[in-house]
This record gives sequence, C-alpha cells and structure tokens, in this order.
Amino acid sequence: MQALISQSIPLLLSAGVAVGGWVYAHRSATKRDRTNKQCDIRNQYLIEAFRCLAGSCGRPLSEEIVQIVEKSVTDVQLFGTPDQIKMLQTWAKDMNDDKSPDLDAFLSSLRDDLRHELQLSKVTGSISRLRVKNHKQLSTI
Repeated sequence: MQALISQSIPLLLSAGVAVGGWVYAHRSATKRDRTNKQCDIRNQYLIEAFRCLAGSCGRPLSEEIVQIVEKSVTDVQLFGTPDQIKMLQTWAKDMNDDKSPDLDAFLSSLRDDLRHELQLSKVTGSISRLRVKNHKQLSTI
C-alpha cells in the first residue's frame, strides 16, 4: 500500500502540472486571439473611415457624401486615438460653424497610426487625392 501511494504521487503531480500548463496555454491563446481580433476590427473600421473621409474631400456635398462622412466620424470616435478624436471633433465643429476646415492633419495622423499598426514603413508628406473631372481629364488635389 505504501509503495502504491509513493508511486502515485509523482504521477499525480505530473498530471497536475500537465493540466495546469494546458489551462495556462489555453487562457494565453484565448487572450492573444481576442486581442488580435480587436486590433483587426479596429484597423478595419479605421481604414474604411480613412478611405471615406479622404475620398469625400474636395467633392460637392451630396446626401450620400454626408452620410459617409457622418458614419466615418462616428467610427473614428469609437476606434480612434484620443488625439485623433480631438482633431476630428475640432474639424466637425469647424464644419458646423461654416468655416473651411482642413482634414489633412487628421488624415495624416490616421494614416501614420494605421501604418504603424500594420507594421508598414513610415511615410511623410501630404496626402494626395485624385479627382476625375471627366473621363478625359484627371486632376489631383
């Protein structure tokens, strides 16, 4: 009986360590997966907001453009950094006050943040936007 107990203790300890390691590894993987999914969702929304806001600059305001801009502002307020949110709120206030707001600083900040998140090299300079005037003539702003 004594021999059975002395042989069982190492087996039980080994099994306990194995189960503990499995639980730890599972929790770590779950946490990592959740964090990665959150980053993916955040990046997806901010990329779409960047595209929509950059694409709406320099265009006549139509109902469709207004809805796209409003959705993008909402997404940035949910997923953007505190500085980006503050810049966008200032831009929105200037828009409402009929001033001529400039979105370039905000778009550059958003571009830099997204490139960093996606582990892309940093770029400098202003953001160029292409506007097709008609099918025969292209212009950039």
